[in-house]
Amino acid sequence: PPNLVSYTLNLETNLLVLTADEAIRTDSLNASGLVFHSNEYGGLSHALTGGFCEESTPATVDCTILLERDIRNALTAVKGLVNTESTTWLQVKSFAMSDMANLPIVAINAPYMAPKTYTEDKTQPVLECFDIDMSTATLTLHLSESADAFSLKASEIRIYGTTINVNP
Repeated sequence: PPNLVSYTLNLETNLLVLTADEAIRTDSLNASGLVFHSNEYGGLSHALTGGFCEESTPATVDCTILLERDIRNALTAVKGLVNTESTTWLQVKSFAMSDMANLPIVAINAPYMAPKTYTEDKTQPVLECFDIDMSTATLTLHLSESADAFSLKASEIRIYGTTINVNP
C-alpha cells in the first residue's frame, strides 16, 4: 500500500501537494480523509470538504490540490489552526486515496505529520463589497478571504455617499 512521505502547504498559492512513495490514482482522492490539526496529537481540527488532484495523468506520486476559495477560507477561519507551521499537522485516513492496485493509503494517526514546507498567507484581505441596512443599522463586509473579526477597527470605517434627487 502507498505511504504519504511528505506534504507542502502554500497558503499564498492555495496549493496542498501530497507526495506518496508510489503512484497513486489521481481520481481516487477523497479530500474528507485529509484532516488538519493544530498539534501532532489533535487539538483543533478541520477536514477538507473538497478538492481533487490537478495532475493530468491517471497516476502520480505528487497530488497537487488547489484549495478553492470556500475550502481555504473554511480551513483558515479556525483561529490557531494552519496559521503557522507549528499549528499545521496532517492526519490521513485510509480512504483518502489509493494506489494503482486500488490499495488504500496507509493511515497517518497521532502523531500527525508536519509539513515539509509551509508558506504562510501574507496577502491582506481585500474588501470586495459591502451591504448596509439602515433599518437594522447593520454593515456587512464581504472580504476576499477569511479574516480575524477581532482585528476589525470599526472606528476606521468611513462611508461616503452622495444624495440623489429622484424627483426633479
